[in-house]
Amino acid sequence: MPDYSLLTTFQLCDDADERVSRKLLTYENVNQNADFDDTRAGWTAESRTKRLAKADGDIAMSTAVLALPTTIGDLRTTHEIKLRNAQTAKQNLLARTQGGDAVEQFMDQEEAEAAAADIDRLTTIKGRIATQRATLTA
Repeated sequence: MPDYSLLTTFQLCDDADERVSRKLLTYENVNQNADFDDTRAGWTAESRTKRLAKADGDIAMSTAVLALPTTIGDLRTTHEIKLRNAQTAKQNLLARTQGGDAVEQFMDQEEAEAAAADIDRLTTIKGRIATQRATLTA
């Protein structure tokens, strides 16, 4: 805990309060961003579902084109590349769904808890600075 007796003038108290206020604003912004991240997570899940459907469609289309006997040369090469890319995209999306989200959620929760604790701590410090300032004489 800081030594409030170091704040021996109104100016020192005001400067300390201003710096703590800036730090407090930073942590409050972290909390607001965490709330936005919760909203964005819904968008991300919807986006992931759409991208997975697109990958499945690309896989089906390229597989069908490659099955045609008339698919030769550059057209074959193009669809082989499209097929590989779509398969890779699908694997990546599925891998993220099967574990990456849990880690992201865990880290988001940890950051939110840390920010909340810092907000409480800094709010207490601001109160104690105000109390110290009140004990000073002009």
